[in-house]
Amino acid sequence: MQNKQDYALLSLEQLKKAEKKIYRQAITAAVIIGFLFGIIIFGLLKNGFGFLYVFIPAILIVMVYKQSKTLHSKLADIREEMNYKQATNKSNQ
Repeated sequence: MQNKQDYALLSLEQLKKAEKKIYRQAITAAVIIGFLFGIIIFGLLKNGFGFLYVFIPAILIVMVYKQSKTLHSKLADIREEMNYKQATNKSNQ
């Protein structure tokens, strides 16, 4: 299930596109987590400690957070490869 891509095979332009795509996904994950925290706070203030308002969003937050961690590691790999390719391009010129 793990889709491990070899970023060394991609060109610098392809790495930039992949970085933008993964960065957008990470931002979307952060927005979803914030929205779910808002649901938890609203549920606690409005209805008290309920299953629907606390546990379901908490489970979803954990799932989105785990996916976000993998996105951040992919983003770090891409940026590392981009820095390497930019450094080798400068040394070749």
